[in-house]
This record gives sequence, structure tokens and C-alpha cells, in this order.
Amino acid sequence: VDLDTLEQALHGIADTVDGADLDEVVAPGTGTEAVTVEVFARWVHDRLGRALGPVRGATVAVRVWESPVAFGGYVAALPDPASSS
Repeated sequence: VDLDTLEQALHGIADTVDGADLDEVVAPGTGTEAVTVEVFARWVHDRLGRALGPVRGATVAVRVWESPVAFGGYVAALPDPASSS
């Protein structure tokens, strides 16, 4: 992927959640009432996928750390250009 695009997407995501109540920013539209690290990781993945667009064979893994030893995450493929019309 284009690293500049990835960096811009990550900065945009960070700006969106910096100082925000994640239950107000992330929870709407996810079908959950409370934001867990797994829900947050999927939300980040979805936004990265939109920013990066279809990428043949690409899988993105997002890991969110709660502490030095506890984390949750989400892994899924990005849309394939062949299936995006």
C-alpha cells in the first residue's frame, strides 16, 4: 500500500478519537453499546480499508493494546480490486 496514504489515514483516525468518548464516536453503527478493544480494532480496520481502497491480496491486522500485556484485535482482507466495481 502507499505508505503516505496509510500514514494520513492513521493520523485522521487518531485525530477523530483523540480526547473523544469512544462510545459516542465508535459505538454508533456497530451494533454495540460499549466499545471493547475488539470493536475499536474493527472500527479502525474499516476506516483503514476505506482510505486504502481495494488492494489485491492485502490483509490488514489491527491490534489495540490495553496494557503492556493485554490486547485485542481484528484481522480481515481488504476488498479485492476484481470484486470492486
